[in-house]
Amino acid sequence: MDPAKLLFLCEHNDLNLLSLLEWEEEFEQTVEGLRLTYERRRRKRKAPREWAFQRTGAFWEKDIPASTEAEFKQHFRMEQEYFDILVQLLPELRKNDTNFRKAIPIEKRIAIALYTLGSTAEYRVVGKLFGISMSMVGKILNDFCQAVKRVLSQEYLPKEFLTQQKLEECVTGFEAKGFPQCLGAIGICHLEVSAAISNSSLYYNNQDWYSKILFALVDHRFLYVNYSCPGSFTPAQVYEESYLKEILESSPQFKSNRQPIAGVEVPVLVLGDAAFEATTVMTPYSQPHGETEKQFNVALQDARQVVDAAFQQLKSRFRRITKSADCHSRRNDIIICCCILHNFLIGNGSNIFDDAELQQEQQSVVTAAAEEESPEQSATEDIRQAISTLINCI
Repeated sequence: MDPAKLLFLCEHNDLNLLSLLEWEEEFEQTVEGLRLTYERRRRKRKAPREWAFQRTGAFWEKDIPASTEAEFKQHFRMEQEYFDILVQLLPELRKNDTNFRKAIPIEKRIAIALYTLGSTAEYRVVGKLFGISMSMVGKILNDFCQAVKRVLSQEYLPKEFLTQQKLEECVTGFEAKGFPQCLGAIGICHLEVSAAISNSSLYYNNQDWYSKILFALVDHRFLYVNYSCPGSFTPAQVYEESYLKEILESSPQFKSNRQPIAGVEVPVLVLGDAAFEATTVMTPYSQPHGETEKQFNVALQDARQVVDAAFQQLKSRFRRITKSADCHSRRNDIIICCCILHNFLIGNGSNIFDDAELQQEQQSVVTAAAEEESPEQSATEDIRQAISTLINCI
């Protein structure tokens, strides 16, 4: 500050020049101290956090465009054409870009979900492969399963599956296999679950591991599925707990479509092995006597192989269901989604493997054998005898 100006201020404000100079010096020191403090703190400040961590996985962007059709099917468990159909059927999976990042394209989202369903790899591994986080893998998979259930279930796994057209189609198909008046075959498949669940003893099966039972009615596709019973249940208990029993016992279509065979009015039947102790299920002779009864057992076993084949195809195509539940997954949604996708692909003629490859890839399908067979009613025995006579004559 100019000394002449300071002198003028002092004369007009009765201030002491020395005091004013001291005050100005103290003020300048204070300002300099604040400036130095600010500079030190600025140097110590951490770099701002990134909004999105840049990952380098380029499996979808680089490797898949260069892959063959067989390699594409191996990765995503279906042909490219059916993958493209899913993209068209599930537009709700498409997300919009934001100001902070670009959205994952719908094609990549579906690819991530299918790859996850088709392998037993951990979410961490899948995320690294596609360049996304582990939590995002779980979110994409859950969104995909929900979308498949909403969009495709009505056509490929409807709750009201028992229509006259479907019944006639199934009966015709099984007659071609050598078994008359058959809607489908029932069976069970044990799928592993974590031991850290409530009432875990209920889930400990007779094979000495923890499981939950997938119960299904099959012609060559899944007509009905139930995934609610613990692994300790017998096939008969599973059937008793299912809604399918009520359908079979109350539906008038089974009786209204009776056909006379060897003098007996035979209703439409559902086939099962000896473990299903129910009068509404056609089971084999427990102790066949004579060639006629043996031929009946052979024909029934051949016809009900469709349920074992369906489980084998399901587990070979979607290996995720053979693994105990992931922390990010909704187990029931995954199982139902895989059954719907199985029907979608089988209906379009897509098999995951040919017969030779399936024998190499298949994992054991657990089926139970009955220790004892419940007493059969005379009407059921008459039907069995009538079908045995027809089969022996073919």
